[in-house]
Amino acid sequence: MESSKSFEEKFMRICEVAQTDKDAVLAKILDIKAPSVAAARKRQQIPTGWVEKIALKFDVSADWIFFGRGPMRISDLVAQENLEKRASEKTGGEQAATLVEQLGSKLERELALEREERRELAAETRRLYREKEQLLREKEELLRENGSLREKLARLEAEHGRQNLGQDEGEVPPLFDEQRAILPSSRVEERIHK
Repeated sequence: MESSKSFEEKFMRICEVAQTDKDAVLAKILDIKAPSVAAARKRQQIPTGWVEKIALKFDVSADWIFFGRGPMRISDLVAQENLEKRASEKTGGEQAATLVEQLGSKLERELALEREERRELAAETRRLYREKEQLLREKEELLRENGSLREKLARLEAEHGRQNLGQDEGEVPPLFDEQRAILPSSRVEERIHK
């Protein structure tokens, strides 16, 4: 059983919505007989069906009828929710704008870093290319020098061979070893002076 205070508050809210305090008018609105309203008052208990009918018929909040919480009209509740939603969206929109701005700043920093790295890599690539060109020139120079030295060595071997033929019938010692590597200069001079 409801407390008398609770019953009276609910009943007053129902009468306020129905805009009547007469049992007969309330019974007609609820589509029930007038003695049913009197019996509910006597028992001090409001049937749940009444709250549902009043809420649907007058577009009011059942929560407001039962507990007196929130706005009375559903349309007021919707309006309040819309206001809260708009405020939330505005706040959310501001937060989104801030996040977009932060993301944009972060992307700009990353892009600047990538551009700097690309410039550094391009400079390094140019430096390595110049070094490669220099090494290729040095290699060509060394190959020409090697060819020149081979020619000189061949002339020296030929001269050495002619000198040895006149002195000794023996074998001419080569100025190259088995693998055609140039012998150390001290050994070449030794053989030439023999």
